Amino acid sequence: MSVGVYICFGASAAPGVDVVTFEPAPWNIERIKENIGLNESEASVYKVALSNSSGIAELSVLEETQGEQRHSIVDSSEGETITVETIPGDDIVGTEQPIPNIVKIDVEGAEDLVLDGLKETLRNSNCRIVYCEKHVNSDKSQEEEGIEQSLNLLGFDITTFQTAEGEYIVKAER
Repeated sequence: MSVGVYICFGASAAPGVDVVTFEPAPWNIERIKENIGLNESEASVYKVALSNSSGIAELSVLEETQGEQRHSIVDSSEGETITVETIPGDDIVGTEQPIPNIVKIDVEGAEDLVLDGLKETLRNSNCRIVYCEKHVNSDKSQEEEGIEQSLNLLGFDITTFQTAEGEYIVKAER
């Protein structure tokens, strides 16, 4: 299972750099902390879902297996859900955490909410690279373009690529 792999990679590749992760699923938080310890890394772990507003949301539990990363914020309570706290990233950056140089977003369909809640952070020239995994409907239309357009309007140049597993990643850099 890959829970916390990028966190551990970032922390070990650049010792002394602040590595921060946001994870609303309690079972994944425990695994992330375990992996951070096993890799003798340092990172801050927030038990919260990034969004465009502070409050609570329902997180669907699509896979019970730890680390499968198939959970998403939903509008309704169809299927099994848990209630999670939400917060805009801009509320944490600048107060509790410094402006990040690199941001990685993988939020199973809530990309627009996360980007909206990070606008001020992403406008800062110190934030140089954003990797955003795209989770779009089968028609891949409006949301896909929305992610790229949002990042472009924030001053980033956009490159989109597809992984060997068929996932689409937006790389935004300045």
